[in-house]
Amino acid sequence: MRLARWLVLSLLAAPAIGAERGELSVFAVVDVGRAPHQIAFDRAGTTAYIAAPGSGWIAVVDVDSLEVTKHVPAASYPMGVVPLPSGDLLVSRFRSFRVARLDPNDGRVIQTLSTGAGPSLFTTMPGDRWLVTAAKANRLWVVDGKAFSLVGPYETGRRPFHASATSDGKLAFVPAHEDGSVTVVDLEHGVVRSTVHVGDKPTGGVVLPGDKEYALTLAGENRLVFIDTATDRVVHSIEDGIGEAPFYVDVTPSGSLLFTANTRSHDISVIALDEKRVIQRLSVGAVPVVVAVHPSGETLWVASEGSHTVSVIRLP
Repeated sequence: MRLARWLVLSLLAAPAIGAERGELSVFAVVDVGRAPHQIAFDRAGTTAYIAAPGSGWIAVVDVDSLEVTKHVPAASYPMGVVPLPSGDLLVSRFRSFRVARLDPNDGRVIQTLSTGAGPSLFTTMPGDRWLVTAAKANRLWVVDGKAFSLVGPYETGRRPFHASATSDGKLAFVPAHEDGSVTVVDLEHGVVRSTVHVGDKPTGGVVLPGDKEYALTLAGENRLVFIDTATDRVVHSIEDGIGEAPFYVDVTPSGSLLFTANTRSHDISVIALDEKRVIQRLSVGAVPVVVAVHPSGETLWVASEGSHTVSVIRLP
């Protein structure tokens, strides 16, 4: 299995802002397969599962050594992956109408659930549950990981992207790429609460620690907006330092740093949430589409669809 250390200094030459906080840098790059997307970690934080839809497999990576230890076969363009409580893998098949439960040893399909066309990335919620959107069916589902069943669907705007939920699992926020809106779903009562119009091509969002705000990228405007989760209103916006076509976001467990994956500028933006400003831009692989903070908060993993790699960055 091939592991390349990041030695090309020119790739780290993106402009940085606010260097007094310490520069972040890529310390390793892992070849995981073609067009990597979702990155998920097991509960112990020792293993990473990375969906590589272009290769038709899930790459299993040892977190300590950063070695790929296994490729689990997965059909129909697997974009999303999470480990289930049973040890099996929950995988979304974007080119099908289903999510599948796979044997982690050989990829054997144990069971499938019908979601509608284009099931995409998963979002972890309390109680061994996950959110998943069906991008071509304009639906949001809740996957019950223990019973392996679906709850829903909830209707969303056109072409829903990766959803996010509050820490108690009562509210979900779903960006609709073609509508320029966010659908707010009251999962506790099983109804859509509101639709918030936010701007051009909303893509990835995350509810911030404390559940008071939802941060969302607008790919069509190179902008990051913040929505108050109590009022469903946009309360803040950041443009300066956000890269081109931001696609996905994640946040450190402490809520101190937020990261955007900027697909057209091939970098990430690092946002200090206490000041709500970009403090660094850092080049990674080509077309970064997913960022994932390790549960320890010590590293950031970036999946780059264009270079077929995952960059690993140490965090302060």
